[in-house]
Amino acid sequence: MGYGLVSAGAVAEPAPSVVDKLFAHALGTPDKTALIYNGQRFSYRTFAVCISLARAFFERAAPPPDRIAVLCTDNLFDVWVLGLALRSLGVTTLSGRTVDGLRQLRLGPLTLIAPAAAPWPGLSEAAAAAGWDLILKPADLYVGAEALEPQAPAAGADQGGHILLSSGTTGAHKAVLIDTANQLRNLPLRTAALGLTPASLINVFDFGGWTAIGYQWPVCAWSLGAGVVIHQGPDRFRSLATPGLTHLMT
Repeated sequence: MGYGLVSAGAVAEPAPSVVDKLFAHALGTPDKTALIYNGQRFSYRTFAVCISLARAFFERAAPPPDRIAVLCTDNLFDVWVLGLALRSLGVTTLSGRTVDGLRQLRLGPLTLIAPAAAPWPGLSEAAAAAGWDLILKPADLYVGAEALEPQAPAAGADQGGHILLSSGTTGAHKAVLIDTANQLRNLPLRTAALGLTPASLINVFDFGGWTAIGYQWPVCAWSLGAGVVIHQGPDRFRSLATPGLTHLMT
């Protein structure tokens, strides 16, 4: 009886993630605007460098991959930079709202990520009581980013998902996981429905990373190489004066 060789076929390359696409834009169009946060412009290169610095920090801090990493900060620049860095390491993230809200979600063991300079009141005590890990982001994490080159994740690096929260009008938030495969399948449809192009500049005001709007619109823009405007502060409508706006979320 003879034995033949059966070809299993070529192994499919993983589809580029949003982080992969963002770093490709940082290489191909480094000076193009990726984000305008509270009036400060970040090019794709500088934005990618900040993600690289955060990624290197988390590689040293080593958040457990089996724990959801909760971004316990109201600063949306941090929410995005730290979130993209963590997801590129295969960690699933969630943008927290309050300490009490974290307890109510009942998502099991968590890793809390908070700025060392201004953690939420009661966060350390809540983490100790629940047995959650707490990682404090150094205040100088992004210092010198403008002078550095981005260090892209290795090709095919694991990509974590992100958990969105409903409004909680029923008395409790519902948690919805956006996994990478689903996100990549939906990106072409979503960007087409929104009418986004690489020349777009979209204003998402101060919609947080826990909302569908605040998360999905920036992801669509950065996948194309478009720009995003986020403005936090008492006068959120100042961002309407940003030159070149093409889209508004209201």
